[in-house]
Amino acid sequence: MALAVSVAIFHGDDRRQVLLVRRPDDPAEEHPGLWGLPAVTLRPGETPEDGVRRVGRQKLGLELRPGPVLAYGQQLRPNGVLAMLLMEAEALSWPPRLEPEEREEGVTYYTAWTWGDPQLLVPAAVMGSLCSRLLLDALGDYWLP
Repeated sequence: MALAVSVAIFHGDDRRQVLLVRRPDDPAEEHPGLWGLPAVTLRPGETPEDGVRRVGRQKLGLELRPGPVLAYGQQLRPNGVLAMLLMEAEALSWPPRLEPEEREEGVTYYTAWTWGDPQLLVPAAVMGSLCSRLLLDALGDYWLP
């Protein structure tokens, strides 16, 4: 079973604005072109807090301070079970820089970011995005089929 961490960075105290990232339009990608949350699959020996910091450095160009776990979920995938923690984080540096100096093979890099209403995650959640569903469920204000 793979363990992943997705990250919710809220705009101040307003839980109606969260940092969203757009996935590449490549049809080989999961949920191409949709808004989602930053996430990584943990490496052997990596803690969830380390994963949050790596998401910040590797995918957002930010220093992140890990916060509390907001949700946990599992999803059956063709290659096994994906387990995911949704963790809150605080950005200690700003703004995001999505183009890394060096790209690592097998890592999904995002094409855009925005502050957005979590409702923008509904299309990805309906298409099976576990991180999107976890945040929508954690906020409790959005019903998904």
